[in-house]
Amino acid sequence: MLAEATVRFLGRVRPREGWGPFLLALTAVLCLPAALISARDARGQAGGGSLVIVALLAMAVGVRLARSRVTWRGAAVVGVLLGAATAAVVVGRLVPPAGLLWREGLGLVAWLRDLPQGLGQQPPPLAELAATFRQQLDILGARLSWSGRGDGGAGATDPVLGELLVASLAWGCAFFAAWQVYRRRRAVVGLVPAGIAAAVVAFFRGGMPVFYLFCLAFCGLWLAALQRLRRKQAIWDETGTDYPDALPFETSAVLLPWLVAVLLVAAVWPVVTVNAVRDAFWRRMDEPWNRLEAAAERYVGPIDTGVALRGAPAAAPGELPQSHLLGSGPELRETEILRVWTSDPPPVTGDVEPAEPGPRRYWRSTTFDTYTGRGWINAVQEPEELAASASLAGEPPPGEELWQQFEIVRSDGPWLYAANAPLRLDVPAQAWRRAGGELVGLTGDARRYTVLSRTPAPSPAELRASTASTATAVAGGATGITGTLPAEVAALYLALPESVPRRVLDLARRVAGTDPGRYERAQRIEAYLRRYAYNLDLPRPPRGRDLVDWFLFDLQEGYCDYYASAMVVMARAAGLPARLATGYAQGAYDPESGAWVVTALDAHSWPEIYIDGAGWVEFEPTAGQPALVRAGDGPVQGEPVPLPPRAGGRWGWLRALPWGLVGLIALAALLLAAIAWLWRPRETAVASPAALVLDRYGRLLRWGERMGHPLRSGQTALEYSRDLGHDLGERGQDAGWPQAREAGSRAPAEIEHLAAALNEARYGRGPVGERTGRWARDAWSRLRRWLLWLWLAGRRRGPG
Repeated sequence: MLAEATVRFLGRVRPREGWGPFLLALTAVLCLPAALISARDARGQAGGGSLVIVALLAMAVGVRLARSRVTWRGAAVVGVLLGAATAAVVVGRLVPPAGLLWREGLGLVAWLRDLPQGLGQQPPPLAELAATFRQQLDILGARLSWSGRGDGGAGATDPVLGELLVASLAWGCAFFAAWQVYRRRRAVVGLVPAGIAAAVVAFFRGGMPVFYLFCLAFCGLWLAALQRLRRKQAIWDETGTDYPDALPFETSAVLLPWLVAVLLVAAVWPVVTVNAVRDAFWRRMDEPWNRLEAAAERYVGPIDTGVALRGAPAAAPGELPQSHLLGSGPELRETEILRVWTSDPPPVTGDVEPAEPGPRRYWRSTTFDTYTGRGWINAVQEPEELAASASLAGEPPPGEELWQQFEIVRSDGPWLYAANAPLRLDVPAQAWRRAGGELVGLTGDARRYTVLSRTPAPSPAELRASTASTATAVAGGATGITGTLPAEVAALYLALPESVPRRVLDLARRVAGTDPGRYERAQRIEAYLRRYAYNLDLPRPPRGRDLVDWFLFDLQEGYCDYYASAMVVMARAAGLPARLATGYAQGAYDPESGAWVVTALDAHSWPEIYIDGAGWVEFEPTAGQPALVRAGDGPVQGEPVPLPPRAGGRWGWLRALPWGLVGLIALAALLLAAIAWLWRPRETAVASPAALVLDRYGRLLRWGERMGHPLRSGQTALEYSRDLGHDLGERGQDAGWPQAREAGSRAPAEIEHLAAALNEARYGRGPVGERTGRWARDAWSRLRRWLLWLWLAGRRRGPG
């Protein structure tokens, strides 16, 4: 019963153009909401599922209007009004909960039942529903009012306008696509807006939105080919031109392998890398975009493009400062970012081995204090205006003074760079500080400036002499050693989220050991992490997983953000105040100009650990960078802790496979195999129209046996065709499916015509014409479908 009802329902609601074009159009339309939802999920935002409902409603309305007599102007007015209303309902959550609707519905039934009895004193029906709806409307109006003021107050953090724009975008693209596909028969034109929007999302986010973009292109091109064929068929029908019924299938069979191949090549062929395009875009658009974003955020709330803008004052929650390095190639080595002249002596070049290593510098832009489990953010930041040559407030840390002259060859934002602890600059700037006065970074407009820094240069013996002077318990069980660092500041650099797995904390304490010296513990963690493999061709961290836990126990290979994050988290778990710093590594020395040349490939993150008497000391756990060797330093003491067994054991390498690409290739292979199976030769190649007629009649005989009506001895072809046709007609009359009834009414005539063609091929005076051969082939394609429906109907009914 269920199968019969389903078939009957699908037959009634079958689109005029067929299910194939409809499903292609529906899939293409839903690719944009899917891309938007995946982008929201990547940012940790919920509520994106309503975009699918918006797109489905828009397509339903668009298809209904396209099949009506409404002009395009009327359809546009209806679409705009319904789209605005739908976006408001979705964003404002104006649809009441199902429980409330059920309760109010029962109350309405009871009120109507009691109404004839004159019980007018009872509360009016639907009162709670109306109050809830009015409350939600008031909330939506207040949110719109706050956002409309754009005064940087509450509206600055309410993204209601942004949500309305996204919902309106999903509605508009789906509605336009439905109108163009079903009224104008122009699939490519209809899907262009959705394709552009999906391409923008894929450009900024990468990952799954790229897959949805290619899926949209695949469905759109296939649909365009089918619509073009349908237009041709309409012309052929008007002119009486004969064509095979199976032409749409044959067209798809020829088109699909090429379409899949072209899209696969487009997806994997490294002609223009995303990073190269993105970097070229931001080189020109960084400043205009920042101004536009600042203005737009006043109205639509915080904007997260998904791109780790190095020019932004802080990383987005859950992002990593140097995530743009993932998937990059050696082309970044050609992009010069900085030239730095310092007061350090020039490095020794040639074959001469220096007596002791020269100083290792890091050009720092920002430090981060808060680990989120997915990446790094800064807590509260306060700007401080600095005049040229003004000293930065605060007591300078111990160390050596270092002069640096920076030339920013290619701007990647407003950040100014300096080694370790800057003391003063020769240009006006802004200093961004945390609540405790700790410097986050410097910003300014200068592209050439000089800065004086204080860099710690203690000997390893002095570093080892640093021991715990005061212990402070912090959340999570970590013990912080405050020393000269104020207790409230130390607590900030010892804090870890509760989401950090216990095995990460246990591993950190096991690796660091119980030595009271901070430097020894930091050294052990640094040496331990340098045993992990360095790799830029890595997947993004999976959702719901702690970044450091995933890096240490599952991935066991990474790049600078992973190493630095792991060392900061492990150091904090071992009681060492630590923070993450980002900027650029030292670069390559140019003897001709006497400058350090820093390229985009030198973008780097590293940990800094606070050690009493020395301040913030850099460490280098990243295996892709040379080890940071200090003069007089010796090997790390103690037995090295073995790396944890990689999850998955010897099959763990399977996780490194690009499963998205593997899935696409497997899907393409299955598709090609299915096409090859459908087109496999099932009989000897037909050499003439007469042989074609004989072959198709032989197939009819085999189907007759399958239907329980074999050829009896002595029957002629015409007699058999009449008997079989009569039997099939009776089966069709008794069938419950409309397709089987139609087959029973149409199959007998075709069978008799095929028998007549057989007699012509066997006993005719002349050869069978090409037209008869083509007719036999096309007639069998129809008969096979009808015979299948009748056979299925007979199987469902059962014998007797």
